[in-house]
Amino acid sequence: MFDRTVQLAPSLGQVYDRSRPVWVDLNELYRHGFLGDASSATLLIRQQGLVVTGRTPGTLHAWLRTEEGYCAGLMFFQITARTESTAPPLTLKHLVPKGALRPRAQEERGREPQY
Repeated sequence: MFDRTVQLAPSLGQVYDRSRPVWVDLNELYRHGFLGDASSATLLIRQQGLVVTGRTPGTLHAWLRTEEGYCAGLMFFQITARTESTAPPLTLKHLVPKGALRPRAQEERGREPQY
């Protein structure tokens, strides 16, 4: 995952040798929403725009500490357009607050996204 081995002080974070499967709660991650008036979006945009609600599978690669002391997961996950035929999935590498992550149970894992 990394170009070189990353050494972190234990108080600053933990990098995993193997990624951990988790759920990313997009409602929590984007709870403050996006700026603008959603009611002005055209019907086409509402039907085919990116889905940033619900939950999506992701892989947790590291826990990192922010300067305020909060934990954030270094994540890879995908978001898709409402109509998948209009655009390929968008893969994001993102810091996600701990409150927006939940472990995926073994039976929920199924086919893992390829990042």
